[in-house]
Amino acid sequence: MISCRYLFTICLSLLGTMSLAAAQESEWSTDRVVLDNGSIFEGRVVAETEKALTLRVTFGGTLDLAKHRIASREELEPTADTVAETRTEWFRLHDRFGTQIGTRRVVERDGDFQRIPCRVLEEILHLTPEDGPTLHIIWQEYLSPSGQVLAFFYREAEGERERTMRGDFEPDGRILIEEVRNGRRDHRRESWPESRWLPLSYRMAGEAAPAACRVWDPRRGGDLVWKRRAMSERVVDLEGYPVTVRRSAIERAEVSSIRWVDSESGEIVLEELQGCDLRAMRWRPAAEAATELAPIRHLELGYYDGLQRIAAFAPHPGWMVRLPARRADEVITVFDRHTGAEIQVIRPKWPKEHAAVAETLARSIAGPGSVLERQFETEYRNRSVNGAVCSFGEERIVRTLVWEWDGGPIAIVFIARRSDLPVLGEDFDRFLARLRCGEL
Repeated sequence: MISCRYLFTICLSLLGTMSLAAAQESEWSTDRVVLDNGSIFEGRVVAETEKALTLRVTFGGTLDLAKHRIASREELEPTADTVAETRTEWFRLHDRFGTQIGTRRVVERDGDFQRIPCRVLEEILHLTPEDGPTLHIIWQEYLSPSGQVLAFFYREAEGERERTMRGDFEPDGRILIEEVRNGRRDHRRESWPESRWLPLSYRMAGEAAPAACRVWDPRRGGDLVWKRRAMSERVVDLEGYPVTVRRSAIERAEVSSIRWVDSESGEIVLEELQGCDLRAMRWRPAAEAATELAPIRHLELGYYDGLQRIAAFAPHPGWMVRLPARRADEVITVFDRHTGAEIQVIRPKWPKEHAAVAETLARSIAGPGSVLERQFETEYRNRSVNGAVCSFGEERIVRTLVWEWDGGPIAIVFIARRSDLPVLGEDFDRFLARLRCGEL
């Protein structure tokens, strides 16, 4: 009698051979897993827990692999042939504080659903936050050549918890939804209005999608009203060269998310999936390795001195880090390589009133011959703020904001050409809104 363990070993070896052959023909494999017995699997990681990893090895098929059997794993980069046959975009995910917490892949490929040729839209998110369990999400939309929704699939695995949801359309136009949550299965039928969209289809349709409509959200299991509005184009310096980006905002459930698209290549540069709480930044490892000044990609800039803490991140990927080496009191500095604008965070040591600090700092940075245009008082997060604006002709405008923090003044300095202020005002506001100083 053959033991179950022996049969399992044989099956793993056969599956390893079959999956490798399938992977060589597949155009969507993005992960390679090698087991301790030498078996190699290529496909896509669609779920992961502390004990197991789920790999989709064929269209619609998955394989659960025990982690103690995994000898190695690696992410595969898309090849030129892959890009020619399918559209694959890779992203790094950052939380609201700028910390990188995972990856995202968006794929558009050909497939079939119940022997019907279709187009498959797929989004895979792998999040590894520092203060919580790993979260893996896969979302698939199956569309007919005419754009009609045939089915969708959602899977969310967080730690030991798992939830899947599948929707299949029936001949009468209704949809059969099967949901499995922590082992409990539930079925229901719902009507599906023709005007209802799915999330990936709506995002990828861009201007072809309606300005306002209902979108079925798998995480909520119901409709949300999504509204899209066009924003002005921007020219930013990305990966060492200027890029014109088309921008649009999607508003849903009191969350506003912005998308940046390279107008020449059509690639997504930046996409806010949940407002500033979750951002997806374009990931191109080869381009990052080739540039001397890598974009900070919303990474947090930190300053720590005992109990003092200042943290911020850049307004958009075109802003770069400059080490604070020019002034002893300079803490954080970022600059926009396209316009030459700067944002500085300074801890002035001068024993003066805040209004005098704001004026002195603005004059010193604007340079000899500058003109004090105005002084003002305002509020920032329930704190009294003094400000000053100095100019040096059209070449430089310096705006300083000073308030009390931890027994001394803290100053934010915005430096730009006057002609760039209409565009850069948005960036300055975003930086200031996300600055954190101690308890702020």
